[in-house]
Amino acid sequence: MGDDAAMLFPVARPADATPAMRPPVGRTSVLVCHPRHAVAASLLGVLFLAGGVVHRDHARRFDAMDDAFITAGPIAIAPRVSGNLMSLPITDNQHVGTGDVIVRVCAT
Repeated sequence: MGDDAAMLFPVARPADATPAMRPPVGRTSVLVCHPRHAVAASLLGVLFLAGGVVHRDHARRFDAMDDAFITAGPIAIAPRVSGNLMSLPITDNQHVGTGDVIVRVCAT
């Protein structure tokens, strides 16, 4: 097996190493020297990309305005009874439905 194994599995020696097999001379990339850094950088990039997609999807569902106006006509409310106001149980911009109490009148 001595000569046959050497022919099947040649071993490169430093003396007859080709230029492609020699280690690079000079400065090498940090990502090549430290593959964990390459994986961490890739994962960080994917996380930033996913975060941007989620943020854009969430933000596009809402309208953003600094100066919004509602076009509506004023509504006149005329009382059918006379008297002084006792209380006003609603607040500004509160939604009121049919039959809701909007004012209490003292009938004196």
